[in-house]
Amino acid sequence: MKVLVYLSRIFTGLVFVFSGFVKAVDPLGSAYKFSDYFNAFHLGFLEGISLPLAIFLSSAELVIGLCLLTGFRRSLSSWLLLLFMVFFTILTFILAIFNPVSDCGCFGDALILTNWQTFWKNIVLLVPSSLIFFTRKNFPDIYVPKAEYAFVLGFFLLAVFFSVWNIRHLPMFDFRPYKIGVNIPEGMIIPEGAPADVYETSLYYTHKKSGETKEFTIDDFPTDTTEWVFKDAESVLVKKGYEAPIHNFSITAPDGSDRTADVLSFEGHTFMLVSYDLQHATEEHLAEAGNWFRLAQAYPDLEFVALTASTSDQIEKTRQELNLPYDFSLADDITLKTIVRSNPGLLLIKDGTIVGKWAGRDMPVADSFAGFARLLETWPFCLSCSLNDLSRPPAGSKPDVYTSELLYRNIQTGKTESFTIDNFPTNSAGWEFVNSVSHKSSSGFNSPFDPFRLQSAYGNDISQNLLTNQSASLFVWIRNPENLNAETWEKLNQLSGMASEAAGEPVQSYCLVPLEGEDLLTFSDTWLSIMEYVSVQEDASAMVAFDQALVFYLHEGIIKGIWKDAGIPSPEALSGLEIPDKAKWKAGSTLQTLAVQDLKDSQRKTALLLVISLLVLLVFASTAYDLKAR
Repeated sequence: MKVLVYLSRIFTGLVFVFSGFVKAVDPLGSAYKFSDYFNAFHLGFLEGISLPLAIFLSSAELVIGLCLLTGFRRSLSSWLLLLFMVFFTILTFILAIFNPVSDCGCFGDALILTNWQTFWKNIVLLVPSSLIFFTRKNFPDIYVPKAEYAFVLGFFLLAVFFSVWNIRHLPMFDFRPYKIGVNIPEGMIIPEGAPADVYETSLYYTHKKSGETKEFTIDDFPTDTTEWVFKDAESVLVKKGYEAPIHNFSITAPDGSDRTADVLSFEGHTFMLVSYDLQHATEEHLAEAGNWFRLAQAYPDLEFVALTASTSDQIEKTRQELNLPYDFSLADDITLKTIVRSNPGLLLIKDGTIVGKWAGRDMPVADSFAGFARLLETWPFCLSCSLNDLSRPPAGSKPDVYTSELLYRNIQTGKTESFTIDNFPTNSAGWEFVNSVSHKSSSGFNSPFDPFRLQSAYGNDISQNLLTNQSASLFVWIRNPENLNAETWEKLNQLSGMASEAAGEPVQSYCLVPLEGEDLLTFSDTWLSIMEYVSVQEDASAMVAFDQALVFYLHEGIIKGIWKDAGIPSPEALSGLEIPDKAKWKAGSTLQTLAVQDLKDSQRKTALLLVISLLVLLVFASTAYDLKAR
């Protein structure tokens, strides 16, 4: 009997610890499940307590399980265990009968059970739970009551903290179909020969003479159309077939086209921003994602896609308020919640395989990684960037949309009224046109070079020469002309002359300074050079991070070399520079460092395993104490 009680305590304790742990790892998943149940029973007003209830339930299960394993507060834990099992056995019986939600969620996403399977599982657990309850007084306490209560309270607080941590970040252990390492296209494949869904179809026919409606099967329905008239058909799923782990992944572009295949077949790295509800998403994180979008614009082996289930009005409102440079494609909200438990969250996908996943607050900052810092600090003038491509709208981008307001005055009344472009008065005898006003109703593509304007000393706009020039060019950008010294100028001036030798072809050199008109002419007279002096807007200097001087070399519209301040090479060093014809920064070499799991995350998992090991020792210690005491 004593051995049976021990085994019951260990078995039931392990089940409760497992059940509580997998729900504490993913409390948002449990909260979604509670919301489904509340809505199914027309209790939608209780949705607000779904998350607190999920945290409390998982913490309670963990504490009850740990108390059973360690032997702490046996009388209290036995009462809680029995009440817990009786309540949920009755509840799962009701759920099994009415089946409002197919998956009970009792083991989170780690183990999927139907409502009937959950009910019978509870019936089985009632046996050892009852045995533990009725023998609770046969075993002595391990510690004094105050010490055990302190342990129990510590267990509970630790469980709550663990749940909250998984909410603020991502689940420490991912049991869902979209975990790191999963290839999404492979997860959508249905194996050949897999069983299909089986339906039972009922056909309803009405007899013409009697008016009586009868039910028939697909094999015995009446074929005499002179006596019977078909009325209705009903199909009921009687046996569930094979369902692919990923069966509802679909992406719809803003224009309504299907982008799923394009995204999953992209050869390279894709940053996928997921925000199932933009209205409640963290605005700061949505704005930060713009850095990844800008990088993806510049390189052919990078792509950025943003997914949401929000309405088009909410999408446009969010883009306008946050001045987001990217648009959103549409996907199912349940799918997005399953992909990442964060709003927003970020995925890194390579050739259809998920290689990185982050919550919004843990989203990697582009300029914190080697290579990206070098690129972003000079954005949009990045090494290997094609200025021609960056200045053109990306595929699928929208133009600015304006709403025009037309003002007409009624000749008879003298009153001025407003009309739209579609319904303005055409009767010129009765109305007189006064004015028109245009308002931007939505923003489309904005080139990163919009603030960048170049003018010659004579006022000619030569910006397009920079963006579309296919020959070799060297640009020397001076931030503060008043602080320019002779030594720096001599180095830059010689550099422009040596550039032609390095490239092996004539190179047009420009000197960019934030001066205009007479000031620019005066500067050119003061600092004589073979370079052409060009005026650049002072605001444009804020786009690029450099202190005094920036030099970049272009060939066929692509930046092949870029240096700034102390990193600007001497003319002698430049003379040996080899400029490749098709330089291309390999995004993958740096992005692979993002695919490696964060070291801190590994340390947290190690700490968790250490805690579990200590609990196992406690279980053995309490069992040894019981054996000795008896």
